[in-house]
Amino acid sequence: MALSVTWSEQAGYRAATERAQGRCELTRVAGKLEHHHRVRRAQGVDHAPWNLLVVTPAVHDWFHVKPDRAKAGGWLLEGGGNPAGYPVYLWPADWFDPGWVLLRPADDGGPHIAELVDPQHWLLPPYPAELPPGFVSGS
Repeated sequence: MALSVTWSEQAGYRAATERAQGRCELTRVAGKLEHHHRVRRAQGVDHAPWNLLVVTPAVHDWFHVKPDRAKAGGWLLEGGGNPAGYPVYLWPADWFDPGWVLLRPADDGGPHIAELVDPQHWLLPPYPAELPPGFVSGS
């Protein structure tokens, strides 16, 4: 999937923050939140909302302290890959339970979308082997 739009930091952060509705996208905790780039900024990726996650500082730190675990959840991607083409384990706003989600641009050029995906189709486990601190399932 070719991504032709380059997102500014401000626009990408705003879109990701709106998607998260003021809560961490993994723990659903409100409060101090940070933006995490799935493909690191040093790898030349822009601030597209499908590359950004809104998380608590503890979750953000965990991603960087445990990069292998973060990669298993799709929270950290290697070498400039396309984040819109790889699922991430999240707990999106207004969803009862967490799951594997594909964050991607809308087909009609509108706002980006988050869609639940079947982990078996992507050869993924039902959930990552280790989850960040503060994660509690809704079910």
